[in-house]
Amino acid sequence: MEALHSEIERLRRMKDECGKLSRSNKRKLKRCKSELRNKLGAAVIYPEDRQHVPQAIQISISFALKDIDHILKNTPGCMHDGRLFRLLCDIFGFEVTEATIARYYYMSDKNRELGK
Repeated sequence: MEALHSEIERLRRMKDECGKLSRSNKRKLKRCKSELRNKLGAAVIYPEDRQHVPQAIQISISFALKDIDHILKNTPGCMHDGRLFRLLCDIFGFEVTEATIARYYYMSDKNRELGK
């Protein structure tokens, strides 16, 4: 696994230095990340893999993920573990601070309707 991580880091450095990778190196990086994900049994999200969220829709994304959290809490048989906000911050790259996203995510339903 160490060799796999080293290869991913080498390709990421190469991309940072050159600005882009050749097609074969892009495929190799994608394959290495996939192998690492399979070996760990978990998603591995590097900063460059984050989905960029424009400022115009960041509030909507925060509210939507909180709605999913509410659905999980209220569905029998679903296990709610409270980590959805952390995953939200790992998956998406917002143009504002994490504290701002947390404010929208944890906003009460009443305040959401009032727009506060």
